[in-house]
Amino acid sequence: MGVSLALLLAGGVALAATLSITSDESCFQCLPAGVSPESPYAWWVLMSGYDGNYELCWRLTGPGYDSGEACFMPAEDTEPGIAFVRCEGSGQASVAGSEVSLQTNGVEQLYGQWTWRVWQVETDQSDEVSATFAQDCSALEFVPEPGTIALLGSGLLGLAGYAGLRWRPRQ
Repeated sequence: MGVSLALLLAGGVALAATLSITSDESCFQCLPAGVSPESPYAWWVLMSGYDGNYELCWRLTGPGYDSGEACFMPAEDTEPGIAFVRCEGSGQASVAGSEVSLQTNGVEQLYGQWTWRVWQVETDQSDEVSATFAQDCSALEFVPEPGTIALLGSGLLGLAGYAGLRWRPRQ
């Protein structure tokens, strides 16, 4: 019994220290001139649950861009990561505080899904988060797939048929 309890507690502690990355937005837009990198123009990510004894690595990928692997020894007060793309120019962006060139002919080529992945060296801890870079985030709407609508419609028809059978007078 004592061994089981010790294993259960050790497992709970291990789960509590799991590396994770969270995002403030599911969509971000290009940064206009003279505007500070705030929502909805920046994508902030926050890492937690990392072990300060091992290197923390990250990689940002998106349409036509791959930051490559960057590793550092994390301090207890590691700042949140930020990514944003300037509207003017040819794909200049800031990723985790450093200016990078995205090698494009305008920001339109960068629209799409971006993924920020983090992991710890010498451990099996890793996590990733994604966001969409779009011209106008407010224009992005949830559109259900046709299969979802067909399932919903068939379910409602089945309920209507069942209700009709229950209300039909018995003979």
